[in-house]
Amino acid sequence: IENNVPKIKRIIFHYFFVIMTSKRKRIIDEIRDVPDDFSLAVEKSRELIQNKDSYLKKLKRNSSFLTNAFYPTVIFPQYECGGGVCIRSNGLILSVAHVLGDEPTVGTEKLAIFVDGTIVLTKAIKVNEVCDVAILQIVGQYSHEGQFITKPCEYPFTILHDQDEISKRKQLVCFGQPGRDDLESSKKKKTNFDLLTISTGVYISCLEGDIMDNSDIGKLK
Repeated sequence: IENNVPKIKRIIFHYFFVIMTSKRKRIIDEIRDVPDDFSLAVEKSRELIQNKDSYLKKLKRNSSFLTNAFYPTVIFPQYECGGGVCIRSNGLILSVAHVLGDEPTVGTEKLAIFVDGTIVLTKAIKVNEVCDVAILQIVGQYSHEGQFITKPCEYPFTILHDQDEISKRKQLVCFGQPGRDDLESSKKKKTNFDLLTISTGVYISCLEGDIMDNSDIGKLK
């Protein structure tokens, strides 16, 4: 055994070096440049964190249904508009295709911000321009300092329902980030919407025709 001590030491050192090298490689693989709109994402994230209590107050804190529907909401750090909702705990987000640009494609990466301020990086995995629908998959999170984190995480999500399950006069609550340019004004004018706007109403019916054909909708210019 004494004669084999140097050999054993070399083996232990070898395995230690391989393990540390492989760990270092995994860390390096997760380093990436922050997206161009990252600063805007951090700014919006901080505003959401600062105003979260006031948003919850509008939802009446005793309503667990509305609160549960609130947390899966995401907004995008583009020019004052765009939102979506998380529909699976593994980070699937349902949104409109035009938030990805005039030519939305699978593989497009997009930052999104949950209403609690969490910044995530998503990648488009399904796009349908006729329906104007996109499915995005969260691939990681960013800290406010720009650190990219890829560890598995469960996200708040909402459950989708069929149209037939919604009865007339059913209460509707909408969470989102509307455009802040007043497109109905004859002059260049801003709306007074909050960063995250909460609106309510009731379901009456759907428009006539093919409700899935939204091909004439495009990116705001």
